[in-house]
Amino acid sequence: MESKISIESPPTSRRIAALLRQNQLGNIIAVDRLFVGLMVAQWVTAIAATVFLSPTTWIGTTSVTSLHVWTAVLLGGAISSLPVFLGLKYPGRPLTRYVIALSQVLWSSLLIYLTGGRIETYFHIFVSLAFLSFYREWKLLVVPAIFLTLDHLILGALWPQSVYGVFIEGPLRWIEHTTWIIFEVVILAIGCRRSQAAMRISAEYQEQLTRTNSHIEQLVQERTHELSLNQQKLSTTQARLQAMLDSTLDPMITINCRGIVQTASNSVETVFGWKPIELIGQNIKVLMPEPYRSNHDGYLSRYQQTGKSKLLGQPRELNAMHRDGTVFPCLLTLWKVEIPDQSEPLFMGILRNISEQKLLMTQLHENAYHDVLTGLPNRLSILDSIQDAIDQKKDDHFALLFLDFDGFKLINDSLGHEVGDELLKAIATRLRSDLRVTDKVQAARLGGDEFVVLLMGLTSPADSIAVTERLLKVLSESYKLGDHTIYSSASIGIVNSEDRFEKASEMLRDADMAMYEAKAAGKACFAVFDHTLHSKAKLRLQIENGLRQAIELNELFLAYQPIISLETGRLSGVEALLRWVHPELGNINPDKFISIAEETGMIVPIGRWVIDEACRQFADWKHSQSVATRPLCVHVNVSRKQLLSSDFAWTVEQSLARHAVPPECLHLEVTESVIMDDPAFMITVLNNLKQLGVKIDIDDFGTGYSSLSCLHEFPIDVLKIDRAFVANIGRVYNFAALLQAILALADNLNLQVVAEGIEDADQLALLQALGCEYGQGYFFAKPMPADEIAGFAASRRKTTVNEYDVLPGGLPIVVPAENVNQLQECEADA
Repeated sequence: MESKISIESPPTSRRIAALLRQNQLGNIIAVDRLFVGLMVAQWVTAIAATVFLSPTTWIGTTSVTSLHVWTAVLLGGAISSLPVFLGLKYPGRPLTRYVIALSQVLWSSLLIYLTGGRIETYFHIFVSLAFLSFYREWKLLVVPAIFLTLDHLILGALWPQSVYGVFIEGPLRWIEHTTWIIFEVVILAIGCRRSQAAMRISAEYQEQLTRTNSHIEQLVQERTHELSLNQQKLSTTQARLQAMLDSTLDPMITINCRGIVQTASNSVETVFGWKPIELIGQNIKVLMPEPYRSNHDGYLSRYQQTGKSKLLGQPRELNAMHRDGTVFPCLLTLWKVEIPDQSEPLFMGILRNISEQKLLMTQLHENAYHDVLTGLPNRLSILDSIQDAIDQKKDDHFALLFLDFDGFKLINDSLGHEVGDELLKAIATRLRSDLRVTDKVQAARLGGDEFVVLLMGLTSPADSIAVTERLLKVLSESYKLGDHTIYSSASIGIVNSEDRFEKASEMLRDADMAMYEAKAAGKACFAVFDHTLHSKAKLRLQIENGLRQAIELNELFLAYQPIISLETGRLSGVEALLRWVHPELGNINPDKFISIAEETGMIVPIGRWVIDEACRQFADWKHSQSVATRPLCVHVNVSRKQLLSSDFAWTVEQSLARHAVPPECLHLEVTESVIMDDPAFMITVLNNLKQLGVKIDIDDFGTGYSSLSCLHEFPIDVLKIDRAFVANIGRVYNFAALLQAILALADNLNLQVVAEGIEDADQLALLQALGCEYGQGYFFAKPMPADEIAGFAASRRKTTVNEYDVLPGGLPIVVPAENVNQLQECEADA
């Protein structure tokens, strides 16, 4: 018999059990149908037996035939009908088997009754069934059947009553009895053979099942071992993975294709508020706010259909949700992870909370486009706004105001940077308040004390001037900063959109130029840009660049203006004046480049060169000229930045020593405005210079600073009266009186006086009459090269002068009639 179960492809235990149950059910159904046939056969046989055999009772008496026939028909039919019906309609069911067993027992009793005990069917059946039940061998029935047949044959012939219970002669009873025995044995043998066949099939199935189970057990053991190894590897991998997950500050989460969380690092509790054990098994959507939560299933569905995802491999910024509902930005990096022996991949994601980074980026953007101190937009921001205004190409007018605050550096230096910062904040507040900053007006701080205002939506250039005038008024009002009341003003440059700019930087540049023009015009005012400023700016840049190389290229030289003794008319000293011959621009007026040198700080190296060159030239005169033809001293102008330089005194000392110049022959001229900016500090600086032995002159004395009260505190030797006094001495009486007072003060302080800017004989005569000792100006000589000084000195030496009758050079003194009274009054006052 061919087995339906293959070793190469063993069925499961459940399948085998089902096959066995099916086989058993088939056997049971076959037996049910066999007994159905037996029931019918017994019923027909019983009817025939009652018809053809003489009915007898158990004691051997003759009975009524019709009674036995109807008993066989009716009672036999009743006993057989139900099992036949169940066997045909419901074979194999337990109820059918129980009914057949009961009916068969009843039939055995009925047959014994109908035959009057002649057929011992009941006993034969049950003895035979006992043998079959114990031995399951039908051949065992043959010997008992033969024995029983012979026994009944012999005993029935010799002693009938001992066998049948009644004495009846004849062989028919033996034949009848033997027939029933053979019939029963045949029926039982057939059933036994069928049962044995079923048992063989069952045994074969059992053997096949045993071999299959053995094979399955072997496969299970192998698979179990393999799974154990894989489990160990998986445990090791999971341990490493968990260690890696736990070591990261950023949450790491793995999900399957349905979005269910498989693993989670400990950091998810810090970032999301979920413990890993709580998150595992949940859908990843619990970490998503809307609309990501609603769209998540769609993402998974599209991935399962197409195998493509925009999220894989590329960091992507999205919003995540804390357990408490707080939404925050995060950066998701997602990978696909293929797991061996698993049909579905996993997805591992790292989620980084970038709230701080976003805040920092916002702050950086704010700092990049806004001034930290004032909160106003900064240079970068206002340049973008200006460029937007330029690019709009509309007919609307707009203007740019460039503001620089006058004297801010002095406030910073004197009161400190904290006060300076508070002033800048107050300025920004006033700009916001006055301008009512909107998208039409933007104020910005460029840095330091420089601000700009962008005015949009103007109807004409005149509108920008009106706003500027209002700003000048508002910004010039006092500022109350703590214990300080500060006054400041602004210089404002205006540039209008009519000038047609392409770049914001160009417009800002031109506004800056206009602002410097306003400063040059006297500060606290405004200037409107015009294109001539470009030429000025270009010239300034050319001068500034040229100054940086002028010393190295020997483009600088000194001219010397004589200082004359008004008593003798002879050369007393010279003032060294800086001159510059530019290779392209030619001789450049000092007024053009000295201020630039001051602003750029180049005045310090240039001033160092001037002092050294003046000392060198003085030493040259000393060695090459006689006493009568050489100046007795040289005067050099010194700037504020030179005095503030820490090595200035050392520089002067080195130049004196290098050229062997007596210190008292060097006069350092400091303007009155410089020493009055910070009198206490300047007294210290000048005292340090005096220790070198040099002379200190106050230049441009009387230019408006009230220094008379503290003049005695300065270690000075000479007062140089500003040319403004000299120019007006013959025309304005007050100037003559002031000059008289200055000369008297200088005499009391034992100071020499030099009058600058003497340009005519009238001025000279009045100065001589007032007792001024020295003078210089174009009336005597213009600045000249060093090699002309000796000739000039010689020409002055040959002249004999009378103090009040003849001017130096042989010219008579002529005092105008209108000045006679002034001289007399001055002498009387003296």
